[in-house]
Amino acid sequence: MATYAAALDRQDRELLFQCFTDDVEATYSGVNACQGADRIAEYVAAALAPFSRTQHVMAASRLLRVGQGECDVETYCVAYLLERETPTLWTRGLRYLDHMVFSDDRWLVDQRDQIADWMTSAPAVSPVAMWPGSVAKKDENGPQ
Repeated sequence: MATYAAALDRQDRELLFQCFTDDVEATYSGVNACQGADRIAEYVAAALAPFSRTQHVMAASRLLRVGQGECDVETYCVAYLLERETPTLWTRGLRYLDHMVFSDDRWLVDQRDQIADWMTSAPAVSPVAMWPGSVAKKDENGPQ
C-alpha cells in the first residue's frame, strides 16, 4: 500500500503498475472504474487531474483472510487533495478492501473496492505565504 500511495502522489504510472495484476478489477467509491492495470491508471490520472498535490497516508491494515498465495486485506487511508484552481484542501477518509495474490516474489492487488467513508474541505493556506522557500520540489523520487 505504501507503493500505491507513492504512485498516486507522484503520478507515477509505472510505479502504479507494480501494485496490480494485469487483469485486476477495481471499484472506486461505488463506480466500477475498470478492469486491468491500464484502465486503473487512466481512471486515477483523470480523478487526480484537478489537484496540484496529493498526499495519501495509509494507516492501519488488517488481514481479513489468508490462504495459499492469496489474502484479503482492509487498509484505512486519509487522502489530502489540494485543488489546482482554487485554494481548497479536500480531505477524504477511505478504506481499501483488497484481494491480493502472491506473484513474482511480491503481493499484487487482484481485486479492489475503495470505499469513501467521509470527506470534508477547507480553505488552504500556501506554505510559501507562511514560510517563504518552504515548498518541496517534486522529482522522480518524490518531494525533497
